[in-house]
Amino acid sequence: MKFTPQGERVVIRAASEEGSLRIEVIDGGPGVADCDRERIFQPFEQTETGRQAGGNGLGLSICTGNVHLLGGEIGTDLTETGRSRFWFQCPVDTSTQGRLEEPEEPGEIQGGLRVLAAEDNPANRRVLQLLLAPANVELTFAEDGQQALNALATARFDLVLMDANMPVMDGVEPVRRIRSGDLAPGAAIFMLTANAFADDVSLYRAAGADGVLTKPIHLLSLFAVLSDCGKGVVLSGQLCDADRLTATS
Repeated sequence: MKFTPQGERVVIRAASEEGSLRIEVIDGGPGVADCDRERIFQPFEQTETGRQAGGNGLGLSICTGNVHLLGGEIGTDLTETGRSRFWFQCPVDTSTQGRLEEPEEPGEIQGGLRVLAAEDNPANRRVLQLLLAPANVELTFAEDGQQALNALATARFDLVLMDANMPVMDGVEPVRRIRSGDLAPGAAIFMLTANAFADDVSLYRAAGADGVLTKPIHLLSLFAVLSDCGKGVVLSGQLCDADRLTATS
C-alpha cells in the first residue's frame, strides 16, 4: 500500500497445492531492480525509493525470518504485465480433524460513534480508515500525541485509539494528561500498538488506558471495542487479542 499510487489496486492471491501454500501480493508500485532483489531481504537494506517512503529497512527481513521459520521461501519479481509482485511459499498441513468452529461474529456497532485515532504512519491511517468504514463511525485522525490533545480540547469522542510511538509526544504522555485532566469524560482509551509486552501493558494501564489493541490490527477485537463503546461499556484494564502479542513495529 505504501508504494501503490492513489487510485491503483493491491491484489492478493493465494493458492495451495500438495501441501504447499503460495501467497502473492501484486501492486502498482515501481518494482525492484534485478540487482536489488536479493539485498532488500537483508536487515537495514533499502532501495532509494524505499528510503524516500520512510522506514528502517527491517520489514522484509522480519518477513524473511518468519517465512524461514515456516520452512518456506520468499522473493519478488515482476508479473507478465510488469507489475511488482512479492511472494512467499511454505509447506502447510491441509488435513483437518474434528468439526471446524464457526467463525466468531462481531457485536452490533452503534452508528455515529466518534473515534479519535492518534497515528503518525500514513499507511496505518489508511488501513484503519478502510477497516472502520463499514462501522459507520465519525473518524478523526491526529498525527501525534499533542494533536490528539488539541482535538480533545475542541470536540468530544466516544473512543480514543492511541499509538505508542509517535513524534512530538508519544502515546503514553497524552493518556496521562487526558486522565489527570478529565479531558475525555466518558470516553474509552485503547492503545493501538505493536509494543504490547507485559511491561508495556503495565505502563499503559498505569497511565490510564482502558486496554490494548495490538498491531497488526485484529478486526474482531477492534469491532468488539466499538460495540462495547456503543453500549457505554468501558473495558477497564482489558488486553484485547492477547494471543497475538508482538513487539515488532
